[in-house]
Amino acid sequence: MNKFNALETCEKMAAELGQKAGHNKNESLWSFKLIMTLTLATPILINISDDWIWGKLLPSIFAAIASFFTAWLKLRKPESLWSLYRSSQREIENEIRYYQSDISPYGVADSDKVLIKNVTEIFNNTHVGWLKLVPSAEGLPKSPSSESEK
Repeated sequence: MNKFNALETCEKMAAELGQKAGHNKNESLWSFKLIMTLTLATPILINISDDWIWGKLLPSIFAAIASFFTAWLKLRKPESLWSLYRSSQREIENEIRYYQSDISPYGVADSDKVLIKNVTEIFNNTHVGWLKLVPSAEGLPKSPSSESEK
């Protein structure tokens, strides 16, 4: 592998993490905005309308949607994923800068191999960090019926 391919590969890895970070940032911010808007609109609609649709149905739908997105944020943790991916992207970008500037450990004959090794470690550590954020069956709350069966 030559320097161009090593560099190109690492830049693609950084770009992939950047796309994932951007997706999770958007998901986190839009979900938060939606939750806030619906949560604030619910009591206002109840108070300003005696109509069944505006005073009862819509607030109920808004509350259900806000509850769903609150649970989604708590379960999926896009803000944590955003932070994880963006931090890893920046680490890879720093390694690329060190490589391009021949800063240690890259001022050696096999610097392309060192770059690939270091960036792959960062990428793998990101995956390990992601695994810690994935909900497991043990981490989910038990239903009341499953606890009474014991």
